[in-house]
Order: sequence, then structure tokens, then C-alpha cells
Amino acid sequence: MTALLLGLVLALSTPAAAQDTPEALREAVLEGDRLFGEGRYEEALAFVEALHPRLVEAFGAFSVEALQNRAAMASSRARLGTEPIEAYAALLDDWVEHHGRDHPEAQRARMNLAMALSNARRAGEAMPFALEAYEFARGHWGAQAVTTLFFRYNVAGLMERTGEYELALAEFIAVKDGLAAHDDGRARKHRAVVTVHAARMAEQLGRHDEAIMLYAESLPATREAFGPRHPDLVRINYLMGKLAGRMGYLSVAGEVLFDGVQLAEEIYGPKSRQVSEYNAMIALVLTREGPGSQYYQLGVHLLDLAIANMEEVLGRSHPALSEPLTWAATLAMEENRWERALELARWSGEIGTAMSGPWFDALAAAETSGKMTAVSSAEEAFRAVQASYLSVASTSTLMLRQRLALAREGAGEAARSYTDSLRRRNTLQAALLDHSGLPLDERDPAAEAALQAELAATLAEIEARQAELSGRDPWMNGLKEGMAASAQEVRESLKPGEAVVIVDVTTRAWGSSRIVVVTPESAAWAPIPADQPQLAALVERVREGIELKIGVRAALSLKAATGAAPEEFDTEAAAELYALTFGQVAPALEGVSHIYVELRGALSSLPPQLLLRSLPEGDLAEADWLLRHHAVTVIPSVLSLQITALGAEVGRAPEPFLGLANPDYGVEAAAGNARAAQLRSGLAPLPETAGEVHSVADAVRAGAGAVLEGAEASEAGLKGRALDRFRVLYFATHGLVSGDAVEGDVLDESALALTPGEGEDGFLKVSEIAQLKLNADWVVLSACNTAVGGKPGAEALSGLAQGFFYAGARALLVSHWPVESQSAVALMTDIFARRAADPALSAAEAQRQAALALMQTPKWSHPAYWAPFILVGDPG
Repeated sequence: MTALLLGLVLALSTPAAAQDTPEALREAVLEGDRLFGEGRYEEALAFVEALHPRLVEAFGAFSVEALQNRAAMASSRARLGTEPIEAYAALLDDWVEHHGRDHPEAQRARMNLAMALSNARRAGEAMPFALEAYEFARGHWGAQAVTTLFFRYNVAGLMERTGEYELALAEFIAVKDGLAAHDDGRARKHRAVVTVHAARMAEQLGRHDEAIMLYAESLPATREAFGPRHPDLVRINYLMGKLAGRMGYLSVAGEVLFDGVQLAEEIYGPKSRQVSEYNAMIALVLTREGPGSQYYQLGVHLLDLAIANMEEVLGRSHPALSEPLTWAATLAMEENRWERALELARWSGEIGTAMSGPWFDALAAAETSGKMTAVSSAEEAFRAVQASYLSVASTSTLMLRQRLALAREGAGEAARSYTDSLRRRNTLQAALLDHSGLPLDERDPAAEAALQAELAATLAEIEARQAELSGRDPWMNGLKEGMAASAQEVRESLKPGEAVVIVDVTTRAWGSSRIVVVTPESAAWAPIPADQPQLAALVERVREGIELKIGVRAALSLKAATGAAPEEFDTEAAAELYALTFGQVAPALEGVSHIYVELRGALSSLPPQLLLRSLPEGDLAEADWLLRHHAVTVIPSVLSLQITALGAEVGRAPEPFLGLANPDYGVEAAAGNARAAQLRSGLAPLPETAGEVHSVADAVRAGAGAVLEGAEASEAGLKGRALDRFRVLYFATHGLVSGDAVEGDVLDESALALTPGEGEDGFLKVSEIAQLKLNADWVVLSACNTAVGGKPGAEALSGLAQGFFYAGARALLVSHWPVESQSAVALMTDIFARRAADPALSAAEAQRQAALALMQTPKWSHPAYWAPFILVGDPG
């Protein structure tokens, strides 16, 4: 077949030949589609590229045949990772211009553009294209036509990517049921695929019984569509067995997993990663009833075998080992073999992100046995809690720290070599994982051995470079992802009266949580005696008491204001949260005036300063807030403690301040951007922010032109400035999060609303912020919701904050809920005035003092007014 294909390609590449009849060329277009449909993308691309000049010569550059072939080229290149989105957009424009908007192929091109945007994580932009194509398909081919159902499946995928999970699941199921009426091979294959997708979606939504049934339905559908030995069956059996085991359906889990492991061994071999993953999951089923049960020891040995095989095939440091190592540590703790559990947990932590539950259990056992002191146990707990978590915001902070470190004289060349080696290691590990996932008859033992040898040499290079950099500066260990700074390294960065606190609240309903403290003199840790649902419920109670309904900036201004005052604050919930978290380590925090806090899980949705150390007896203004005892700085990761020191070595920006206030949302933007105009129409003017920003500019002695107002506060004007010249960037405007909407138009990324014009839509989005070049001590976002992620339940600090950290901000001042404008003006102006009056005053202490002063104003004593902002990072 390959020889025949190459012959056909050569024939099509030669001068006009006898077979270049219109009918033959049209058949050739279908041949290109067939190659693509079989997944032979490189062959398909070679074929359609050679075919294209003949089609242009025979039919014209914008003929249906030529444009169809261009679509095949774009699809093949996209599968090979080489086709830009612009090519899809240009192809759609050509279809519309030469054949009309309602040509069926124009609508296929529209859907292809939507999918390209979606794959580029621009699902919000993709949705209008996909919906138009789907609605056309319903009218042209009918609601139950195969092509229409394919289009509907794409729309469902976009719903999933934009957080509409319930709607996505309903659409997946509708597509699955619709395809059941079609008996052709393509429909059967797509039905099998969409059934698995529906099962994964149901599992993600917590509808586990429904997910089990969908997985069970997908197994025969996949066998019928793809054959009895297709690799997808290995994956589906594993997913179904894993879920069934988690739900306690042990007989179902056992049957499915044993079927799957046999097929995995046939296809991939007895020591393959797939077989090892199955064996690890079977081990968990066998040990489910606990030590002493009939098959417990068999499960323990099977898990050990799986780990040994994965180490042999993938290497000791491969990330795929982390999860089974954690499971093995858990089993060791069940048998009270805490030394073995500690060994396995440490190994998992060295690899990267690990589930730290058994690590903490082992540390507690070691402390109880007297083999570790309370302080040494806490110091290792500090390492464990860092290794167990890696967030988007902490990664962005790490990248900033790396850039600052690279700029230091003498470290640059070695650090670059180190990071190059890390990237090479990641590439090799991914290649080894891919190779180990191939069926036996497709594997090349010599290539696998070469990958393993190169990986071993790269790991040795990493170790040597890390030793070199550590000798120069121990904090340079932070260049390693999944890094953990030691307690001693952190102590060297702390001043007297400071402490680092990590509040590690799990995001899993069945997980455990803990709190860890490091001070200049000591360390302590304690479990948090509440599960995730309890903590989340307490956070929700506190949040319900701080909602503002009028005079706010951003998201709520898009909706009808009610004029309601804040709800009654739930003091009992705030006090209980303190007792469960900071209260567990209160002795270690005695005498500490400034805490650096890393927050995770549900607690990351609240500013720590509004927790109560005890229930108030009277006015909220006199309550025993945590803020009365500690200034608070939130940190994305422990490594961010070094950013201020590194920034000082690199050099500060020469100009003190640039502020933007009260943008003009009514300015005409570029034609054709009706969606952005609709969104801007819901934003209320903010005239009071001009005074706020001018007051702050005066406090820091900024010169003329330091404040941009109205039309000057534009997105285009901001991007056109040398922003790395300003120590403070101050935005007093509306902040919006992904999903904010006006009459159906939805914002697809978190953004700051600025004046539009000059080719810009006026929404400075996260993706655009990340491309800015900053050297800012801090960025102030005197807006709303600027601490939250892209959608409800998203990781905190993963929206606007992430973008600014990546761009080069050392610290941020951001808000946790829609802020009331007048109190925000008073608070922000006071913070900078205090800093200007006393340059030695830390930013965290200035914020603490300003908040305490604001709450003494009777109308602003409620924490909704004085507590929304958190300081993230240290501006120095």
C-alpha cells in the first residue's frame, strides 16, 4: 500500500498526466480524506500537498475541490502540530467569499476554526463559530444526521471547556443516543468515543453510578467499532475498574480490571506501564478490606511488583511512579510499618507532586515512637507539604524567580544549562512514556535502550549542575520544579517576628488537611481536625456574610444592583475556621507579628485577616480579628520569599508610579467587535477612582503624567509604554472573571476593563498581561474579584494574578470579592500614605494599620469593606 501511495504522490507531482481528469482528481480528494480518517496523518499530508497544484490548475485556486483539499492539508498539519489558527480563519474567509456563507463546506470550515480555537484554549471565542455551524447543520442535514451529530459533539466539548459540565454531559448523551440509529462504521466509532467522553464527564460531576453504566456501555461499543484488541479497551477497562474500586463495587472492579490486565499484557507486554498501572489498581482492590484479610498480602506484593517494573522501564525519577508510591506508603502505614512508609513517601516527594497523607501519617508515627523530635518532624512536614502541591500561580512565581536569579552575575550560564537539562529530561521522560505505551509489535528495544541511556546521562548532568548552583546559592535549588525549600533556608530569609504558614486544605472530600509553621527559631505542624466538606461549608458561610450588592466594581455591576447592605457576618463560622486552622498551631505563632501564608483549597477563597480568634461580645470593630495580632502576606509558594531580595539585586525600576483610573467604556472600538462592546455596556463609570489614584500618586511623589484617566486609560496606551520603568502599577477599574456576561455575551478570560480603541477591545486579558514586560515592586488591582480564578471552584490566584506574576510583578494587591468603591478609595489611599510617611513600614503592616483604622468608621466596620484585599508577595 505504501508503495502504491508513493507512486500516486509522484504521479500527481509530475506534469499534466492522463489520469488528471476531473473525475480522477475528485477521487484523489476523497483518497486524502480516507488517509486522514485512518489516522495516517503524515501520509495524508504528503498526498494532499502533492495533489494541490493539480487541483488548482484543473479547477482554480478557490474551487470547491481546491478548498476541500486545503481543509485536508490544514487538518493533517494540525494533527502534526504545525498549522496556525490563522490558516483556518483564512480558509473560512475564502469559502464565504467565493461560495457563500451558507455553503455546507463553509460551515465545515467554520466548525474546523472553532475546534482550532478550542485546542488553543480559546473556547470562549470558539463557541459562536461552533454554534452557527451546528444550527446550519440542523437545518441543512437534519437534527439526527451523522454530520449534525458530529457538530453537536463538538459543541458539547466546548461546553465542557467553558465549565458548563451538566449541559455538556446532557449533550454527549444526546449525541450518543442519536448515533445509535446509524449503522455505518464511522458512526459506530464516534458513538464509542462519545460514550467514553460522557462517562468521564459523569465521573467528574460526581455522578458515579451513571459513569459506571456509561463505561459499561462503552466497552461493547468499542469492541464492535474497533475490534477486540484495540488499545482503547485497555484504557476503558482501567477507568471503569478504578472508579468501581473507589466506589466499593469490588466484584465489578475485579472482573473489569482482570479482563483489562490480560489484554494489556497481550498488547503491551508483562512489564509495560499499562500492565503496571493495572496491577497497582488490582492491588488496591485486593487490599480494600484491610490488613489480615484474605488477599491483603497478595495485594501488597503485587503493588511492589508494579513499582519495581515501572522503575525498570521508566526510571526511578519518572512522575508516573509518584501515585503508586503513595499507595504503597498508605498500605505500609496500615500495617504500622511507618519506616517503610516514610521511605516510599520521600521517594514520591523527590519525583514531584505527591499525595502527602501517608507522609504525614508516617511523620506522626515517627514522632510518637521517639525516633523524631517534634521540631524535626515539623521540618520534614514543611518539605512534604511543599512537594504535595504545585499551583498555576506558584509556577508563575517560580518562573519570575528564575528570571531574577538568571540575571544575577555569575549564575546565568550554569542556571541556563541546568534549566536546559530539566527540559531535556522532561522531553526524554515523555518520549519514554510514549514508547512504553506502544504495542509490543511496534516497539524498538534499541530505541528504548537509547532513551534510557540518554535519560540517565541527563539526570547525572542535572545532579551535577544542581550541586554547583546549590554551592553558589542554596535557594537556586528552587529552579527544580516540584521543589521544596528547607526550613533552614526559609529561616535565613525571615526577620525576627516573622513566620511562614502553609494551610494545606485538601480539595478532595476524602483527603486530610494540615497546617505547618516555620519561625526563625522553630517549627510546628498539626492536622486540621475537619474534612474538606466541613471546611468548604464554613468558608461558604463566611462568604455569604460579606456579599455587597451596590456601588461595586466589576462583576456585580453587570447585574441589577439591589441596594442591599452586607449580610450579617457569621462570626461563629469565622471563629471556628480560626480554631481549626491557625488555632491548632497558636503556641508557635505567639510573638509573631507578620505571617507569610500559603493558602490552599477552600481556605484560599478567604482573606486570613477576617478570621476571629474568639467570638465577639459587641461591635465588630472591636472583635478579636486575626488582623489585630498579625500583618498578613499571602504567598503563592515558599520560593516567592526570595523574589524581593533577588529583585533588589537586579535593580529597581527608575520611576515610582503609573496609575490608570476611570476608563471611558463608551469609546468606539474596532468595527466588528460587537461582543466586547456588549460586555463594556454593562460596566458602570468609576469617577471616584480618579481621586484615589491621584492621592496615591501624590503619596509616592510621582511626577506629572503618572495618572492616566478616561480616554488615556486605554489598553493600547498601556501596551505602548515601557512598563518596566515603573515600581508601582495601579489599576483602579473594573476587574472581571471568565464567565461574566451581558445578554449572552461571555468573557472567556479574566480581564481588566480599560478604554478601547486603536485596535484594542479594552479588555486586558490574562493572556495579554502575561506578555507584558514588568519590573514592578507591586501591581495594585483596586478592582474586584482579582484574587479568584477563571470560574467558580477554580484555583485561587490563577487568573489576573497569575498573568502579572508571569510578567514580572514581585507582589500584588488583589481582592477576594466585589469591592465597594468609596471604602476602597479610603483604604488604598491610607495604605500608600502610611508607607510614604514611614518608608521602613512593611506593606503588610501598612495594610493592617489601614484596615484597623477603616473599621473604626461605623459605616465601614463590617469586614466586607475593610477585608477584601490581600497582599500577595512582598514588594519590599
